[in-house]
Amino acid sequence: MNNHLAILNEVLQFLRRFQRAEHLVQESLTYIAQLTGWEGLALLSPDHETGLVRVMASTGLLAPPLDAVAPADHPSIVTVLQAKVSHYIAETLGAELVFPLDVHHASVLLVPLKRGEWVHSLLYMVYDAPDAFDADARLLAESLGEVLSSAFQNAELYVSLRREAFERRQTEDRFWATTRKTETLYFVTRALIAPRYLDDILPAVLNSIANALRTNVVWLLRCDPANQQICTLLAGGAAPLVLPQLSFAEYSRGIVGEVLREGRPLFLTKAVMEAHLQAGEAQPWYATEVGGAVAIAPLLMHGQACGVLLAANRSDQPDFTQPDVDLLMAIAAQIVSAMQHSELFRAVEEERERLRTVVQSSRDGVVLLGVDLRLLVVNRPAVRFLGLPDEPEAWVDRSLWDVVRALRDHARHVVRIILGEMRRIRDGDDQPHDGEVKVGLRTIQWVSWPVRGDVQLLGRLFMMRDVTDARLLDQFRDDLTHTMVHDLRNPLTGIHAALTLLLRGASDSLLEGQRRIISIALLSAERMVKLVNAILDISRLETGQMPLKPVVFRFSDVVRDSVELQKLTITQHDLNFVNAVPEDVPLVLADRELVERVLQNLMGNAFKFTRPGGEISVQARLQPEIPDKLCISVSDTGPGIPPEIRRNLFTKFVAGQQTERGSGLGLAFCRMVLEAHGERIWVAQTSEQGTTFTFTLPLAGSAS
Repeated sequence: MNNHLAILNEVLQFLRRFQRAEHLVQESLTYIAQLTGWEGLALLSPDHETGLVRVMASTGLLAPPLDAVAPADHPSIVTVLQAKVSHYIAETLGAELVFPLDVHHASVLLVPLKRGEWVHSLLYMVYDAPDAFDADARLLAESLGEVLSSAFQNAELYVSLRREAFERRQTEDRFWATTRKTETLYFVTRALIAPRYLDDILPAVLNSIANALRTNVVWLLRCDPANQQICTLLAGGAAPLVLPQLSFAEYSRGIVGEVLREGRPLFLTKAVMEAHLQAGEAQPWYATEVGGAVAIAPLLMHGQACGVLLAANRSDQPDFTQPDVDLLMAIAAQIVSAMQHSELFRAVEEERERLRTVVQSSRDGVVLLGVDLRLLVVNRPAVRFLGLPDEPEAWVDRSLWDVVRALRDHARHVVRIILGEMRRIRDGDDQPHDGEVKVGLRTIQWVSWPVRGDVQLLGRLFMMRDVTDARLLDQFRDDLTHTMVHDLRNPLTGIHAALTLLLRGASDSLLEGQRRIISIALLSAERMVKLVNAILDISRLETGQMPLKPVVFRFSDVVRDSVELQKLTITQHDLNFVNAVPEDVPLVLADRELVERVLQNLMGNAFKFTRPGGEISVQARLQPEIPDKLCISVSDTGPGIPPEIRRNLFTKFVAGQQTERGSGLGLAFCRMVLEAHGERIWVAQTSEQGTTFTFTLPLAGSAS
């Protein structure tokens, strides 16, 4: 939506700058095609006498040639001329187009360019693919049609007024009158291009109209006929000091109401106005004195009148002419277009201000980077996190290279990340990325998301969060846990040894209940010792104090040994185990002892959560996309992983609420072991029918 508004604004700016009215049609189409990327764009002029439509201007590879003709009875042409609304065909054969093309499928959009209710031209857009124009593109085309219609009408009026001045230069008064109208139209067009200042500009516009027409007073009445409400009443020229305060019914009496109902202009001579007064009609609200001529043009929005532009003369002033009414109609169309653009501009500005407020009030750093590597949005936390000088506003619209130069002395890690993101933008990478980086004493967590338009990448959005305190807290917690666990291991080992000796040495003298209690205590001590050892192993892996001992081995041997150790568990749980690892599976190079513990952890989880009668399987295979890795999968038919823990499944102490849940250290241990080997582990599939964990190991040949 914002992109289409930008295109519409660019076209309006182009029309405001354009000075050569005779080339306006062709140059306007060429400029629109450059902005939108539409491959076929033409302006068609219907000729009802010859029954043909002629190409008045065209641009693009798919556009018909200039001066080409086609029958006006083509169904698409007839539909637009009769309905006076846009017509869109999402998919048609190339041979069935108004101007046939040698393509299999095409989509075509025709937009009428109207003056009042008369369709004077057609905007013809064609694309060699089905359904190429979505709803936003069609709305943009209709808006462009309205703008072009007004611009062409203004250009025609401008040319007409110039020609009239040239042909009638012998009459000095007529010449200057025409010149004033031309200047007024030019002034009004330029003034109304800036929609944000519409309320301030309108009084000056009305005064300019009064001066051009040499009229007594010009009124602008904006209203809502459906709800019978008056929105605005403004006056220019010799306006009364106090504007009339009337109801909608009083304002819309007589010819004003007729124009509002029928949506067409009127101009009444002095004689006609005098006749109305003699017939007993009251003096209208817009007349400052009796007997003056009146000209009224409707303000038409979407085919409905939403007000009038009215000029009223004194009785000693001349009647209005058709060119006067044409000028009023042109300016009325400009005012309506400016009103629409003002509403759109106001909505966009409000939305932009809300977004700016949200961004600036965020505690997270926000940077929006365009594809041209210029900073579009920067907030204060982002400047603070990166240690950049100046205020955020000073960095908007600056190049990313300026940021690199500002950071290279104190944040080289950030510079490397920025250079990587620049490569992603250059390559059109549309995947999100994240990470953490040290900037001085701060630890900054960052995430980069692609920002896409309808068809192309617009840039990347960077979010930054200061996680320094969180990481310090994590480190403190880990250190405290390691210290406590390390101090617990010796007494737990002593308890375990004492219970073992007691159970073995005094078994004959113990009662059955006493042996059961000691066995439970021994089992609990064993579990505690395993938990302590697991925590210490994870701590050593995190700090790099557990060196790897890589050897070459065959993974099928590891599976066979693990199954032998857990054969009793398989039998007790009434499970079916499937070993799908070939005996001749390729050799791998890794720490066999740690890999065996990884496999036992995964198999232990599968045994724990699979119901009796279920199946556990282990597979090993080579995949073409990673030929130097052996992919190993452990699958079960359990209930699946709970959704609330899937995202942090491989984090320490994360466990679900299942009855058989563990300590939450097994999968964290697996991840750290595999990451220490430069490999990874992930959940390949999980559902109510089961779960599959997959990890990789380096092949012995590739590792060497």
